Amino acid sequence: MALNITCYIADDESHAIKTLERYAEKTADLELAGTATDAAVALEAIMRLRPAVAFLDIGMPGIDGLQLAGLLGGPTKIVFVTGRREFGPEAFALSALDYLLKPVSYERFLQCVARLRTPAEQPGTASSFFFVKTGAKGRLEKICIPEIIYISAALNYVEIHFKERTVLTYLSFSDLLEKLPADQFLRIHKSYIVNLESVSVLEYGQLVLYSGITLPIGRVFRDTLQKTLSASFLFSKRESP
Repeated sequence: MALNITCYIADDESHAIKTLERYAEKTADLELAGTATDAAVALEAIMRLRPAVAFLDIGMPGIDGLQLAGLLGGPTKIVFVTGRREFGPEAFALSALDYLLKPVSYERFLQCVARLRTPAEQPGTASSFFFVKTGAKGRLEKICIPEIIYISAALNYVEIHFKERTVLTYLSFSDLLEKLPADQFLRIHKSYIVNLESVSVLEYGQLVLYSGITLPIGRVFRDTLQKTLSASFLFSKRESP
């Protein structure tokens, strides 16, 4: 039997706490560890109890929810609950699990809880997106992994190429490869990572994408590329690759 997911609720509005309390009670695998209307009290309790998730209001007096999340650290995942949309970039910069807008429906609450369950309980729930910083201060742009066509190096930055846009961000290839599914994305050159689903033609020394773009294959990456794609090769028994 799976263990219950412990949660803590911090909000300076008691009616907002009661709503989430009611939702938690209705959800079989959630266990409420405590609540607080004061951020300082919540900080002490969360540090002591170490719940699996903390639902934090952003607009609390004194220490606000963003500051509280920054002080917590540890294993507790953070879900922000607020009536204001504009704090989304700051929330995701703090690696928040989710961002719930008030009034929160039970259906939306359940979607959030589903993300807390372990992969063993929820097969195939690996995130299909992530957020990256762009040139504008405080701006985070959503990157939908299946929509990436290829990624190219640009000095100390990388360019993430989509069908109709390109996102420039200060990251390394190793940073990105940690986030990308290894069976779909492959480094083919010192300057390129490609989404294998975007490949139309494989030629000696280069790939042609469905978009018509041609990318070089670096010599040191050729064997890895061939081994990765070999299971997809179909030849007559009288032919060889």
